[in-house]
Amino acid sequence: MKNMITKELFLKLNRCSRAAYLNAKNPELVDDSKLYLTPGSTNELSEEFHKILLPGIPTIKGGDLQEMEARTSEICSKKRYAIKNAVFITKDNEVAIINCIQKGGKVSIWEFNTTSTEIYHDDFLAAAYQYYVLAKCGIQVDNFQIVRLNPKFVNQGNYNDLYDCADAIRKCRLFNDDVKNDLGYLKKVLNYNSQPIVQLGYQCFEPFQCEFHRTCFNEVKPGSVFELNNITYKQKIRAHGVNADLKNIPKWLKLSPEDDVQVEAAVTGESVIRKEYLSRFLEKLNGKRLIFLDLLTVRIALPSFINTKPFSLLPYHFALRRNINDTNVEEHFTINTRGKYDTRKELIDYFISRMGAFPDAKIIVWNADSFKSHLTDFNAWYPEYSDAIDSIKARTVGLMKVFKENLYYDSKFRGRTDLWTVAKTIAPEVNKKDLIVVTKRQAQETYYKIKCGNTKSITTHKVLLNAYSTFEASAMQSIVQFLKEKVNHK
Repeated sequence: MKNMITKELFLKLNRCSRAAYLNAKNPELVDDSKLYLTPGSTNELSEEFHKILLPGIPTIKGGDLQEMEARTSEICSKKRYAIKNAVFITKDNEVAIINCIQKGGKVSIWEFNTTSTEIYHDDFLAAAYQYYVLAKCGIQVDNFQIVRLNPKFVNQGNYNDLYDCADAIRKCRLFNDDVKNDLGYLKKVLNYNSQPIVQLGYQCFEPFQCEFHRTCFNEVKPGSVFELNNITYKQKIRAHGVNADLKNIPKWLKLSPEDDVQVEAAVTGESVIRKEYLSRFLEKLNGKRLIFLDLLTVRIALPSFINTKPFSLLPYHFALRRNINDTNVEEHFTINTRGKYDTRKELIDYFISRMGAFPDAKIIVWNADSFKSHLTDFNAWYPEYSDAIDSIKARTVGLMKVFKENLYYDSKFRGRTDLWTVAKTIAPEVNKKDLIVVTKRQAQETYYKIKCGNTKSITTHKVLLNAYSTFEASAMQSIVQFLKEKVNHK
């Protein structure tokens, strides 16, 4: 897609010219810390929709964009047609890849929102962009529907009421001149010799966090107000705009005790321990057997299984690490997910049996809220496990709480509370240098390769996944030991 203007690039510009430039020139800088949809989710959604609405219509597959455009043009020359993945390219290299276009008496388009159950302003802008490109290609669109997954849908054995549609044709026409002007500006931006200079602002956070968030914020000097964890992003932007930092807090900005810890660390240049609170937290672990647990989930857009909702998080792997007679013992379990059968119970059965094997042990996870949310889903899917799940919840301790509430804070954290940032600061002996899978997204992609691969590749990718989850579990173990030493706990 080199030198091509796409819908995604257009939307980036509407948010921030630097984001558009980075998307075109340095896409490898996209923040990889978020949970992404598993590969194939978008295709599953559109295939299921077409079965319901337009069964049997041809799909443009394979080849480069020009080949797909030629095939699209061939089909569009007919009086009546219906196409999936139709490609249109203007003489100015503006590209529209249309999920579904149909011509009977009129031309109708269906486009999918495959990342959310909500329809945002950006979705209407995307529709307007595609409407504009088709008009330049000589196709007048009469009906434009944005299709989303119904947020209230729960799979009870069928897909009735799975989809909602929003009529976008009026806004497509309303935004037409804006699209034309923005495309002119976008082409200028892409011809810049270097990245545009854009001040940090609301566009970094609204309507959701920018994909290049870390790239831009890493350029902010340490000790910035953006590191504060307990003020709103609007307060951060306002304070940053008057050159405030952690050593120069404006009087109107009221800080919490947790924020005061970060200010103290910035002023003194030393780590800060809220020893009384940290000691109280660690008392929960004293004299207890500890299990360090890493549970991996993947977000599936299509609710394929009974009692699942759109964008459900389904478990696919867990690792636990425990210490027996000063020797660390590790266990791993990855679901064998060849095909499309429901694999949840296979993993949950084994997970609950392993947790039940150590009924008095404390279960250490990083994010307790997220983990307990997964357990609530397990309970909804399989009510027969209710008592076992309640027991696991009661024994769970979330280690991120220490750093979220700044019971221990090091200015090297720069306000971040993810496991990797904390581990590389206070437990450098646990590192990722030998890992091939190093992010949650890569872990999900590895799982997808396990799902679709042959026997040899499945074995290889399970080894990579095991190494990743072992790092997470061992990092938590090292962090607990570090914290105990800080407050002289055994």
